[in-house]
Amino acid sequence: MYLPDLFIFLSLAGFILFWWRQKENGRAPLIGFLGLLFVSSILAIAQYRWQAGLALISGVIFLITLVLKKPPATRPYISSVLFTLLAFLSAGLIHFFPIHQLPEPTGEFKVGTRDFDLIDQSRKGIMLADSSEGRKLLVRVWYPTDAQADDFEVENYFREDELGTTAKGVGSMVGAPFLFQHLKLVKTNSLKAAPPLTTKGKLPTIFYSHGYTSFAGQNTVLMEELASHGYIVYAVNHTYDSAPVTFTDGEKAYSDPSLKLPPPNSTEALLFENSRLNKEARIGKTFDARLNAMIGVQQVTKKMNSRVATLSPNIWLDDRLFVHDQLETGNVPESITDLLAISNFSETGQMGMSFGGSTSGALCLIDTRCKAGVNMDGGDRHVYATNTDMPVPFMVLHSDYRDIVKQAAKQNGDAPYSFNEFSYSSFAKAGLNPDIHRVIIKDAKHLGLSDFPLFLRTPLRNTMLGSVDTDTIILGQNRFVKAFFDKYLRGLASGFPNQQYLEFPGAITPYDNSRLSTWWNALPKDKQQAYEAKIDEMKKQFGPYFTRSPELLKTPTQIAKAE
Repeated sequence: MYLPDLFIFLSLAGFILFWWRQKENGRAPLIGFLGLLFVSSILAIAQYRWQAGLALISGVIFLITLVLKKPPATRPYISSVLFTLLAFLSAGLIHFFPIHQLPEPTGEFKVGTRDFDLIDQSRKGIMLADSSEGRKLLVRVWYPTDAQADDFEVENYFREDELGTTAKGVGSMVGAPFLFQHLKLVKTNSLKAAPPLTTKGKLPTIFYSHGYTSFAGQNTVLMEELASHGYIVYAVNHTYDSAPVTFTDGEKAYSDPSLKLPPPNSTEALLFENSRLNKEARIGKTFDARLNAMIGVQQVTKKMNSRVATLSPNIWLDDRLFVHDQLETGNVPESITDLLAISNFSETGQMGMSFGGSTSGALCLIDTRCKAGVNMDGGDRHVYATNTDMPVPFMVLHSDYRDIVKQAAKQNGDAPYSFNEFSYSSFAKAGLNPDIHRVIIKDAKHLGLSDFPLFLRTPLRNTMLGSVDTDTIILGQNRFVKAFFDKYLRGLASGFPNQQYLEFPGAITPYDNSRLSTWWNALPKDKQQAYEAKIDEMKKQFGPYFTRSPELLKTPTQIAKAE
């Protein structure tokens, strides 16, 4: 426990005990308790522990009461109850937002981390950038190291220069800029700028993208776990579509203001959030209903020129291709050249959460350097994944979709449990490819597939992240993602996925998408062709999800092989 939190709890308890017992001779130690409360609260607030604010206010009220009034001859039930309630609220606010150090990774290696910047001068004026300004990206990398922990600084979850940008921005998305700034007190397991593991060979390499409006470090626990087992993970921060970011040179880039949620009664809100099509696409009774609605939603968002549908998908994909290419060709800052020497860029893992998961799935369809990919609860944002066979092993890690279905009281036989049931397989083969895995973490909500279950307690945690216990959702992500890449990227006998299901019996289960192929293969041929024509037309409307020409789309690996 954070030490000022402990002192605050003790001080609040001391005052309440005194007030209930109403003994005059207890005033001297009580003054000491209140002094401790003031000092602890001020120290905590100075460290962005905003949750201590109510405790400080409580202390002021207690002290004023103590100065102006002696304990009455009879027990003061009303004031005692009110003060006890105030103390519980003060302590509860701190309790609900704990400061947990990140769990130690289980691998044999220590973990190093660095940030670096890359600028794509071929793409100028992207989003908020000036027309003469190239696309600037922050990249965070985690890697194995044999350095001694005592010789290097351990990184905080949010660094000092991120408090006014990234931390503040993440909180602003839910209307509370201060909400996550206290996470600067959380220690990670990553050693800043430690030298990489000394090895003669290339280490397995993974690329990652965060969720929409989020930040590169939102799955730090998972990254540290992978790095401790010998992986190198490069996380791309997608400028302007992310939380605000501070680059390594000190420059700051803020979120695009248009990312804020539309007004409740705006045209976009009515069409996108409350429309019949959008609801039907998620919880329609049949595959026919959901597929037609999904196509309809895409057409509506295209007409609206929604940035999530028409702008961001190709920008994120270009970001990932650019970063990969720069690393592979060595066109990077000198500060990370030692990492290039041990990174395998020709056969990689691709991974992302939410919008970043959709980006990773799209990338594995077009980039031959992807050997295996993971989508952590991402939807159908890149529509050409619809009715398309994924050419490499792929895993979709789902939150529990039953929440959304229950909202409509429609527990149907073929009700969906994923955001992307129509993606990553042709409809005729859905659920039949043994290398396409769909995994559900029961009672988990979308935002729970991150580090945030560590930073909230029930009931707030359940409302925002799901009622699944923290060990299951955090360890589940670690175990399944690592075992998947161990099998498909490294060729190791990881027991995936059966061994991991046995580790979380009943809590993490497979999702069988073969119902889709059963439905599809029973359709008349003319109806299949009609659907295929609709889907082809939908894909043509959006065009290819990259801005490069076919020649520029060739990767350094492809060019080298051709030569």
